[in-house]
Amino acid sequence: MPSLGKYASKRKTIALMNKYFGTAEPEALSINSMEGVTLSFKQAMTEYIKAHKPSGPDLVVQLAGDGANAFRGVSQTTVAFKVVTKGAEHDTEFRRLNSPFTSQSVLVFEGKEAYQEVKDALERLLQELDNIKIQGIQVDDTVYVLKIKGGGDMKWINMMLGLATCTHTYCCSYCEGAKDELHEKKEFKLRTTTTLLEGAHLYHPGMMFPWQCPYCSKCFQTKEEMQNEPAPTSEKKRLEFQLLHKGVMFHRGPILDIAPEDYVADVLHFALREVTHAIEITCRRRCTTQDQVDKLAKYLQQHVKCFIKLRKVKKKTGVTEEKTPNVIGRECALTMQHSEGMVRTVLSASDPRFQKAMKFWRTLKLLWQEMTTRLDSSSEDDAKDSPEDSSEGASTDSGESVDDKYEIDVMTPGSLVILVVFMNRTQADGYGFLFRCELIIGSDLK
Repeated sequence: MPSLGKYASKRKTIALMNKYFGTAEPEALSINSMEGVTLSFKQAMTEYIKAHKPSGPDLVVQLAGDGANAFRGVSQTTVAFKVVTKGAEHDTEFRRLNSPFTSQSVLVFEGKEAYQEVKDALERLLQELDNIKIQGIQVDDTVYVLKIKGGGDMKWINMMLGLATCTHTYCCSYCEGAKDELHEKKEFKLRTTTTLLEGAHLYHPGMMFPWQCPYCSKCFQTKEEMQNEPAPTSEKKRLEFQLLHKGVMFHRGPILDIAPEDYVADVLHFALREVTHAIEITCRRRCTTQDQVDKLAKYLQQHVKCFIKLRKVKKKTGVTEEKTPNVIGRECALTMQHSEGMVRTVLSASDPRFQKAMKFWRTLKLLWQEMTTRLDSSSEDDAKDSPEDSSEGASTDSGESVDDKYEIDVMTPGSLVILVVFMNRTQADGYGFLFRCELIIGSDLK
């Protein structure tokens, strides 16, 4: 087993990578002075198939990754895969394959979650994937055909597609719509591998020269002229290129040969971004006066105060202030995806945590309904209502009966997804408050 320096995390990582597949030996990764470990994807997949014995030769494999700070000043990036099957006929197999404990890490390196570093680190894996697409993986007498899908949070997906950051005007991984227009009911042009390559001014087999860029109308006479195109010389020109080409970065194509529609966004990050934006748009349209803003802020504070945890911040002047954090908390930050979409399951309501969660959810649902009703109403009687008048309607102790079972959409069987809306006092957009959303992923219900 290779020695990988003084950091204990690397030695532990080798053990974790080798835990479920005992003969797949990690190798040292040394590309551009990066330290890390890597597994043979083919060997790891072979042992995965032997261990779980999938029912058919066609396998859907999700390849995802993420970066995190392992130590202070030390970033670590991990790439992992998991086999995703329908599992409709084999519930026990489905539960096992969708457990986070069956995810297999194939690459861990010390480095940032950046385009060039990830691309260099994935060099060996890309070669293996190209061979597997042609030959498949033979185990005993069966040749398994793999369909590779991507996954991860929005930052990871945008990076893998060669797109700009999630704060860019054209930040969507799946279409070319501007972020301020995504809430509108209209069709946007979908991203494809071809549009990504053309936006980055990179060659693809369908190009005919002379070729004109559909985004900036720049004309290239030959393939060599396109490849030798000088990069933007300043930060301003670089940003102008990204804006003109719908968020695509100069000469940065997709790292993996996976179409944008085959990437499955992590539900936590995707929901946070989409729902938060939708609520902000709602507030901007309905809150047109300062009185409405103050009324809504007071109303939310009255009903959500028991769920808000205040933290004390001491300024340089010595004054201590209480501030509302952006996150209430999550029991578990890990969410898993299924290639066929959301998984519908029936959970028993006998668990106390489940009953508490449902009361919490009903409170927030009633709160949101009451809040939107107040904003839509322009009558003087409604304007005179105090926040305390409606507190009974949002109470969790209203005597509502808890049904024996609830049918809930969850991404992982046995986990409960709850949407939490709370207020963060800020001066964003000049409104004096800003809605934030978080998902609480309930711990597995046994």
